[in-house]
Amino acid sequence: MPADEFVVEVFLVAVRDPVSDQEARRWWNSKESVVDDLVDQCPRLPLGRTDVYSDHPDGPAERVDSLLFLRGTTPVYNLPLLDRVLHEEILAASEPRENDRFPATSVAELRRFLDEHRDSYVITVSADGTG
Repeated sequence: MPADEFVVEVFLVAVRDPVSDQEARRWWNSKESVVDDLVDQCPRLPLGRTDVYSDHPDGPAERVDSLLFLRGTTPVYNLPLLDRVLHEEILAASEPRENDRFPATSVAELRRFLDEHRDSYVITVSADGTG
């Protein structure tokens, strides 16, 4: 791996417990938050790998991560609720593309995870537990 790469495994995490906007803000800004404790107890699905230093989305995991970051930080800080619309957006972001450097997780596994955790809050974390 070249010195300018930092490849991590990304996981989709389903959080059942509601979190205050203030705690969500702390988590999205990489501050200590109750979300860190919740993540350790939550179901997760590997989405794939991404290069943290890449300037361009390099695969489905990065696209899902970017989607959830956007949904979780605008217009207000929150943990995105997995409703029908977000369910479809995650599936669309996970579709393989010609220029992907890293492969997608199984669409069937992703769909099953999303179906099982409908109405949960969803975030991504890397293998070391950070968002």
